[in-house]
Amino acid sequence: MRKLAALLLALALLAPGALAESDFPVYQVRAPGSSATVYLFPSIHAADERAYPLSQISQDAYNASDYLAVECDIFTATYDVGVSLRMMQSMKLPAGQTVTDLIPQELFERVKAYLTEHNLYMDLYENYHPFLLLSTMENAILAECGLDALQGLDMHFLQLAHEEGKAILEIESIEEQTSLMVAQMPAGIWPVLLESYLPPNDAASAASTGLLYEALLQGDANALETMLAAESTEVFSPEEQALYNAYNDLLLTQRDAKMTAAVLNYLAEGKNVFVVVGAAHVLGPTGLVDSLQSAGCAVRRVE
Repeated sequence: MRKLAALLLALALLAPGALAESDFPVYQVRAPGSSATVYLFPSIHAADERAYPLSQISQDAYNASDYLAVECDIFTATYDVGVSLRMMQSMKLPAGQTVTDLIPQELFERVKAYLTEHNLYMDLYENYHPFLLLSTMENAILAECGLDALQGLDMHFLQLAHEEGKAILEIESIEEQTSLMVAQMPAGIWPVLLESYLPPNDAASAASTGLLYEALLQGDANALETMLAAESTEVFSPEEQALYNAYNDLLLTQRDAKMTAAVLNYLAEGKNVFVVVGAAHVLGPTGLVDSLQSAGCAVRRVE
């Protein structure tokens, strides 16, 4: 109910109407004693044609920066076969183990049916970590929203940087991200997360994703903060809530702290950087905007 209420509130906050260009919010960060400027761009990892062209504010901030900072270089991970193979290998289960050793058989069958219905199921999933199933289900939700990972904002800026020779700073590596999900998450979280994408919950997940994207397109920071706060306080059973809290701490809180430290380091080193990370890492409850302000930085939205 809490999530539904937040979605309805966000829907009310969003202004109707088509946009001539997207208006993703951009935040300027400066620190006392540093001549450098860091820009924060809250991203989503999939988009559609409405995201482009980007606003002049976004383009100017990117062009004014000497570096592009991202969570990790997913452009290379997507198009470098060697990197892709290493990612898949890191998710493969040990010989003799199958995915139903980590999630209930009954749940796996429902996930299999869901992915088969969306033409996304492959037999190899039985021998891989549930994270691969979850990632595939997330792709199904994105497709339902008409969003494509190859049109994502981080992918867009990474392609530009590779083409132009702009230096790319990875806050994490693709190996670190995969290890986080495969080796560090509490084992019991996977049934909870997979259930959240299965019917009837898939409709709420798709609605949440769609509204988040619309808010980003319109640059509606109030709606974004409302939705991100709701997502960080999902309502589960007490046991599931404890698992989700641990998951959220690893996925968001600890990584937000790491990203904050990275931005402060860029400023201390005098680097002008355009930072593109997920919207939750910028505007969420422990995100960069609030944490950098708490660290003494001047943070303002570029208008």
